[in-house]
This record gives sequence, C-alpha cells and structure tokens, in this order.
Amino acid sequence: MKTFDFLIPIISIAIGFSVFKTVSKIELSWRWRNSLIRITEQRISSNAGHLSVPQIKLVKECMLASFGFLTGLIGAGSFVLGVVMAVSALLLFRVFQKYQRYGKAKLRRASVIETLPDFADMVAIAVEAGLSFDRAVWIYCQKFDNSVSEMFRSAMNEIEIGKARRKVFIETAEKSDIDDVRWFVAAILQTEKLGTSLAEVLRDQAKSGRAHQKEVAQELSATAPVKMLFPIAGLILPSLLIVIMGPAFLHFLN
Repeated sequence: MKTFDFLIPIISIAIGFSVFKTVSKIELSWRWRNSLIRITEQRISSNAGHLSVPQIKLVKECMLASFGFLTGLIGAGSFVLGVVMAVSALLLFRVFQKYQRYGKAKLRRASVIETLPDFADMVAIAVEAGLSFDRAVWIYCQKFDNSVSEMFRSAMNEIEIGKARRKVFIETAEKSDIDDVRWFVAAILQTEKLGTSLAEVLRDQAKSGRAHQKEVAQELSATAPVKMLFPIAGLILPSLLIVIMGPAFLHFLN
C-alpha cells in the first residue's frame, strides 16, 4: 500500500506534463491567445499590453509548480513532498525548454543549409532576367515561406527602414551562425565591391552549397556504423545471449 501511495504523485506528475504539453500546443491558436490577453488586460491592469515571451514562460512555470505542489500535498498528504515535487517540476521544465530550443535551432539550421542553394539559383535566374539583387530577394521572399526567406525578409525590412545595406547583410550572417550563410553574404558583398558578374557568383554559391551538403551526408553515413555499435552491443547482443545461452544455463541448474 505504501508503494502504491508513493507511485500516485509520480503518475500525477506524468499526467500533468502531458496535459501541460497539450495546453502549450493549444496556446498557438490565435483565438485562445487573444482571449487570454483580453482576460489578462482586464484582471491585471487596464494598461497591460500583449503578453511577452518571458511573461508567458513565467505563467507556465507558476502553473506547473502549483500543480506539482498540490499533487504532492493532496496525493501523498505531505507538505515537504509537495515542495520537492514543485521544485522538481520547475527543474524538469527548464531542462525541457532548453532541449526544445536546441532542437528547434538544429532544425532551423538544417533547413537553412538545405534551402540556401535553391535560393541562390532562384535569385540568379531573376538577376539574369534583369532584376536587381534586392528586387530578386524580395520576390523570392514573397513567393516562398521557409527559413531562408524569413531570414532575408527581415534583412530587407531593415534596409527599407534606413539601415546600411552592407551592415544589415553582415549582421544577418552573424545572427544565423551558419557558415554557409556567412560565405554566401561574403561572396555577394565582394561581388558588388569588385563589380563581377552577380549571376555567376550565385550559381557558384549554389554549386558549392550542394557540394557541402553532399560532404555532410557522406560524413554522416561514415559515422553511422560507429553509432550503431552501441545499440547493437547493449541491446541486441544481450538478447541473443539470453536466447542462446538461457536454455543451456537452465539445463545446467537442473
């Protein structure tokens, strides 16, 4: 009975994380978001604006900590266990947020590297047709919705505001923290400075980007056998040994 009572808080925390993750997905709905903002404006302050990202994160942490505390207090009947579960829930939430941000950044990085050669080809076609580089980038950003278009759309908006064009492109490359974007921006700025053919440089960038993707794929395929060694040695081989040696061992015991 004591073991079952100890498992109740753990099961409740697992259910709470599932509910919390579902609520986080529902949060993306604009209708639900606007309703939350209106309620917050009415109950917190008449001058309150839209909830910022830190404020939403604070609300999530408070909800999760309260749920963990109440689970420990009601489920196990212990105030100390409630505090421990509240702190544990906050720590797990911080770790989950960290790995979630890392996963999103990794996916965005892969998306940019994959899309950049196609972006260079499309812009090269537009430049060869007689458009300027800025106009070609604007057309691409209007026609496509991906990580590269989002990145360059933000850069073009800053240029329209009045920021120096060269400075905006350099900042965009540094913010991306991707070598392919840095090489692309450096090639574009050097081409404009020297007056060489922009379309040819864009074609070369597209070819080099695809060659780099091929090299990365070859490196991943080369390291795949090494990564498969640990699951095979830790999971498959012990199972085979149990199946093969198990009957002999039981026979020896008898």
